[in-house]
This record gives sequence, C-alpha cells and structure tokens, in this order.
Amino acid sequence: MDQHLSIFDDLYNIKDNISDGYFLILNNKLKNLVRENKNLKKFLRENLVIDDEDKPEIIEQHIQFLLEEESEEESEEESEEESEEESEEESEEESEEELEEESEEESEEESEYVCNCSTRYIFPNLLNSIEDISEFFCLSSLQRMQNCENFKRLMDKLPLLENLFQKIDLPFAEEPTYNKYIKEEYSLIIKILLLFIEKFTEKKSKSIIVFVIYDFMIKNINFMKDNKIYATICLKKCEELLKDCEHQQIALEYNINYIRWIDIIKSIIIE
Repeated sequence: MDQHLSIFDDLYNIKDNISDGYFLILNNKLKNLVRENKNLKKFLRENLVIDDEDKPEIIEQHIQFLLEEESEEESEEESEEESEEESEEESEEESEEELEEESEEESEEESEYVCNCSTRYIFPNLLNSIEDISEFFCLSSLQRMQNCENFKRLMDKLPLLENLFQKIDLPFAEEPTYNKYIKEEYSLIIKILLLFIEKFTEKKSKSIIVFVIYDFMIKNINFMKDNKIYATICLKKCEELLKDCEHQQIALEYNINYIRWIDIIKSIIIE
C-alpha cells in the first residue's frame, strides 16, 4: 500500500472531533485525490517514451521529484520547525562554554577530515553500475562537499554549483542550447542532483540545486524536445515553484527568470 494512504488513518483518528457531514466530505475528497494520483502514475508509465529500449530509472526518479506534493514539503517544514524548537530547548540547557567546546571539536574534525573520493571517479558513464551514488561524494557537510574531489569534478561540469558555498557572478541560463546531448551523462547528472536535494535539509541549498537542474535542462533542451511528456511535467513543476514564496525569494536573490524558463519549455512542447 502506498505510504500516502496512511492519511486515511489520520482522518479516522479525528473522526470523533468533527461532524459526520464534514467527515464524509473529507473522506470523498481524499478518495478522489488517491484516484487521480493512480491515474497520473498509470498515464506516466504508458506515455513516457525514451528512444532507447531501456527506460532509465532516473526518469522515474526525476518525475517523482517533479510531481512532489505540497503536503510532503509541508511535512518537511513541520519537521524542520520541530527540530528548531528542540534545538532551542537544548541550547538553553547547555552552557556557553559547552557550546564553544563543541564548536572547536567540530572545527578540528572538519580540518582533519580527508576526502578519499579521488580514488573513485564517477564520470563519465557508470549509471548502470552504481547502486548508491552517495558513496562517491562527501555529503555530511558543505565544507566537506566543497573539498570533495568528485564534487570538484562535478563543478567543472556544473560551475553554478559553487553558489552552494558563495554567490558567484555567473548567470543562470535564459536561452536554450540545442547541442547534442549524451543521454547516459544527462541521466547521471540529474540523478546526482536529485540525490543532493534528498540529502540537503536547508531550504536555500535545495533551491539552488533546483536552479542548477533547470539551468542544466535548458542548456540541454534537446532532451526535453525528444521527450515531450517529460517536458510537460517539468513545465508543471516550474509553474508550481512560482507559487512557493520562500523559493521565489531565493530565486530573486540569484536572478532566476522562471517566466523565461516556462516560455522556453512551452515552446518545446508545442513544436
């Protein structure tokens, strides 16, 4: 059973606190949402076509990200708020001296950490042989990531990732590039970027990775051109991001032109 169906358990837990009429209204709405979700999944399975015989797993993963429900984002925000509250309570109990000692220990630990990723090179085409990409990157902190050898190699391909550490002058794409793409490399890079979104907890870092993903897609627009269903889903997610006020504030800081991205994707879809 899908995890999202557990919402019915939550509904029945509050049944005694609401009227029978309101309960039936909510129950029917939830059933309709579940039905629409199943129909959408069926539509994607039947209509998403890749040129090669095999459909890369990355397409499913990217679609899952692009169709991410707002309820999941709200859950993450609630979790972050709870963590912040717990952190505040703990910090009140700890003395300033203890906090300073912990900070010094963390700094020493970071300075002593040695990246071993240089012994394993993830590019250019290892998509089918990699089970856990996270093993190829130092992801426990931004400082370790910045010093990670494989992440440095990834930044050679995607220099805009440096915005994770400091804002740079290099602009994000506003015009499509119609160069020939390498599907395996495209898929691998998207898979890595989605991994980062999954691993990061800070909203700003997640948003920067989203910017990099769309910049990468616009610069490899022929992939969307060859996969119209995929392009349609990317467009839908792009339009949804315009409604996220916090995300849009970060987008303004980095001069992200979402309207232009939407226009480009729309033009690809109707070709």
